[in-house]
Amino acid sequence: MRMQDFTWKFHKISTGFTYHYIDQAPCDGVEKRGTVICFHGFPDFAYGWRYQIEELTKRGYRVIAPDQMGCGGTDSPDGHHDKAPYTTRAAGNAAIEILKHEGVEGKIVVLGHDWGGLIAWRFLEYYTDRVACFVSLCTPPSPAAQKGEPEPDLRKVVERYPTFGYQLWLSSDEAEEKIKKNIREFIMLAFWNTWSPKREIDDGKWAYEGEMEKLYDENLEKLKKAEIPADELKEYVEVFQKRGISGALNFYKTRLQNYKEDIALGLPQQFPGGPQCLLLTAENDGALPPSMVTPELLRFLFPHGNIEQKLMKNADHWLLQDDRVRGEVVTTVADFVDSQVCGVQKSSDHEVYMQQEV
Repeated sequence: MRMQDFTWKFHKISTGFTYHYIDQAPCDGVEKRGTVICFHGFPDFAYGWRYQIEELTKRGYRVIAPDQMGCGGTDSPDGHHDKAPYTTRAAGNAAIEILKHEGVEGKIVVLGHDWGGLIAWRFLEYYTDRVACFVSLCTPPSPAAQKGEPEPDLRKVVERYPTFGYQLWLSSDEAEEKIKKNIREFIMLAFWNTWSPKREIDDGKWAYEGEMEKLYDENLEKLKKAEIPADELKEYVEVFQKRGISGALNFYKTRLQNYKEDIALGLPQQFPGGPQCLLLTAENDGALPPSMVTPELLRFLFPHGNIEQKLMKNADHWLLQDDRVRGEVVTTVADFVDSQVCGVQKSSDHEVYMQQEV
């Protein structure tokens, strides 16, 4: 599906920023089942959810997918002076305003991937009573910061999770300066192994410290000469060349702001009971390997047991789009959503609430 196949809208939220988003209605002739909201990651925009949107609308769902701040057609304020527009709380609040603007009330289905997964996990905590069910693709749940914890130090985070090493580069001014001069090549590099028939660039080590920059430098001239291998990737290149990359890179620069907001809101470390959650991990995910998630972690974070995990075999970080696995991913997500929503929708609003709380 191409970008023009979707219904795109704009809405200015209360902070004065304008969001761009997909609002795709259910297909004609199918029973309407509810609304799904999708949070994308980096380097991505709402279009990254196209295969899920296509399937979910066929099954009767309305799907709303915002371009996150700094991405796609959404505003891109200068994050060097104020990162507040880029926090998980800001993204969650913006989503609520868009839903209200579109007349969506009651419970919704929440999907998140990559950084959008973190936004989605926090959305689950901010607005538990609005969530019917929840799916995170690749992104494991993480506990909210607690009062008395030291401020986050990315270097220490990387020592604990070495596959977060690439964030040291992407959060730097040097990376921003390099990438914005060659946006086409950076986007091609990010998605090359998803869209190129040869899939020969990624060595599986890109997420470790120093490796992404090395991969970028070593392949820059090759990518400048290369043809963009797929029409869908051309859409990505055109969108990011038009918008720029600086705003989107703020995903990697808000760790301190998110920490402060978690504490100010008094979020608990553990997730609430009620909405059933599905975590899809990708077997070959270089940044978020399945080993990050242990049964002990899930038991601690979800004392009510309302989470299940499924490993997607042969999948990597871009499982939403990779033609080798996306069919299975699309079906897995849609079947889970159906399993949670279809039974609920046959009940009254009161019974829905009780089912969600059991």
